[in-house]
Parts: sequence; C-alpha cells; structure tokens
Amino acid sequence: MVPIQSGCLGNCAFCIEPIARGKLHSYPPDLIVEKIAEAVGKGAKEIYLTGQDVICYGLDMGVTLPELIDKILRKVEGEYLIRIGMLEPSLTARFIDELLELMKDERVYKYLHLPLQSGSNKVLKLMNRKYSVEEYLDIAGKARRAMPDINITTDIIVGFPGESEEDFEETVEALKSIRPDKTHIARYTIRPFTVAATMKQVPEPVKKKRSKILSEIAAKIAHERNLRHVGRLEKVLINSLGRDSCFLGRTLNYKPVLVSRGEKIEIGVIRTFRIESATPIYLRAAFKP
Repeated sequence: MVPIQSGCLGNCAFCIEPIARGKLHSYPPDLIVEKIAEAVGKGAKEIYLTGQDVICYGLDMGVTLPELIDKILRKVEGEYLIRIGMLEPSLTARFIDELLELMKDERVYKYLHLPLQSGSNKVLKLMNRKYSVEEYLDIAGKARRAMPDINITTDIIVGFPGESEEDFEETVEALKSIRPDKTHIARYTIRPFTVAATMKQVPEPVKKKRSKILSEIAAKIAHERNLRHVGRLEKVLINSLGRDSCFLGRTLNYKPVLVSRGEKIEIGVIRTFRIESATPIYLRAAFKP
C-alpha cells in the first residue's frame, strides 16, 4: 500500500473527508518511486497507489498521476503489478487517454475504480458532483472500446436526499449501460456536519428496497462480465491463501481468482491458468503448464 496523496479537490454534499482531511496534499514523486523500488526490491509483487482521490495526485505541485505512473514504470525494474486507486470522474476525463496508454504495460492492472454515485443528473447536482451521467458514460465507453476486458468498478449511493423513484430508475438504466464488473452499493447514511445531513431524508424502507433491486441487477451484470473469461488462458498473480485449500490471485484486469492449493504454485508467482468457471464475485482456475 503506497499512499500518494490525502484530501481531494471536491466538496461532495455527503462526504466528511474535506472536513476530516482538508485540502489536497500530494507526496513527492521521487519519494514515492524510492519507496516502491524498496518494496519491489524486498519482494513486493503488488503496488496499490492509494489516496482519497488518486486522480488529483500532484495537481497541487504541478505534476499528474499519469506522469507519476510513467516514472514508476521507467525507474522501478522487476516483476510487479500496479493497482490504481479510486478516480473521480470529472478529473479522470482529462487523463483517461494517458491512463489507458499506461495500462498497455503488463505491470499496470487494467482496472478503473470510477464511482458513479447516481445515474440521475439531478441527484448528482444535489450531491455536488462535478460531472454528468453522460460524461461518465463517455469515459466508461472510451475505456471499454480501448480495452473490452477492462475492469470497471463503480460505487452507487441509493436513497440520497431528494432521490425520487424516477431518479432511481435512471440509476438502474445507467448501471445497465455501464455494465460494471463490480458495483459497491451503499444506502445513504447521514454524516454529521455535511450539507446532505440537513436535507429531507429518504425513508429507510425505500432505501432498503432500492438497494436490493440494484444489488440483484449488479450481480447479474458482474456474472455476465466474469463469464467472458471462462475457457481463456489468463496470467494470474497469486497473492494469498484462501479458504477450502485454495490460493487466491488476480488476473491482469484485477479479477479475483481461486486456484486449487494442490497445484505446484506459491504466493508471489505469476502463472498462466485456464479459467474453468465464474461466479458474480470470482473466477475459478486450473493450472496450465
């Protein structure tokens, strides 16, 4: 885990982070590269670039996230994989071409954590988000056209104050258009000292009902996306031990994979596996010599 920044440039109505963490603060690129080189030198195989909103990295010091990643790839030799953290969509639109170019390198997971939060432009405005649904769809569409198997993970808040039934239906339609590989769904909860805490709240039973509907749709989409991998030979980084005598790993597009522990493999290796089956949550694979 490599923190590259704290704070953000946003002021979302539901979020306590601007109060808790303050303005954007980025760490120097050379220091980040130095720490990653040390970690890789000691055997680290996964590098997670983390922060409240990593896409705004460096904008307080005249550098950008793509420039940082490019520097890491040029300066740090070895076998490792970089996972890019959460990206706010309005800023991501500025850098998506550069990010997709960097993802052509096998050392960068083909993975975008791009929160939607709502499929209603009205609700996005109430949330004080800085993008529209159409702009989000443009980013996701560009990523999928460049890399059909790119792993798009998103976040959605249901029952945000002011969300009507029509707004929720728009979110359902947006989810079906984006077809995320994974969707984190949260029922809105009040955060003290935030603007949304003072707004008229959606009743809890309504939030629960909407969450259930959205979760079922998201699971179906995730399963269909995972089924695309069945029958393929995929490179997988084995990164931990799981239950039921299995190893756990990640494909190059950051899909979780279960592999039988009986195979002659060990943690930290990158091997080719045949994907034999899929659930909405993970892939199951067998070793391919």
